[in-house]
Amino acid sequence: LIYFLSVSPVCGQVSYSVPEEMSIGSFVGNIAQDLGLSVKRLKTGKGRVYSGDNRDFIELNTERGLLLVKERIDREAL
Repeated sequence: LIYFLSVSPVCGQVSYSVPEEMSIGSFVGNIAQDLGLSVKRLKTGKGRVYSGDNRDFIELNTERGLLLVKERIDREAL
């Protein structure tokens, strides 16, 4: 899975591997750290996560700059 984070006017791209069937709320990555952004910048820039489809498997916690599993991923159902 590849996700894009857009924080106006900054745009970056990172990729994370997410094992199948990870529990909801599981840690995926620290997007603030990986993109070199402050957590304050994520909050004020209204950071968002975009995926290739309309399914929201990953959520952005703007308070901490973390990506978390929002919905369990079943590769067979994709």
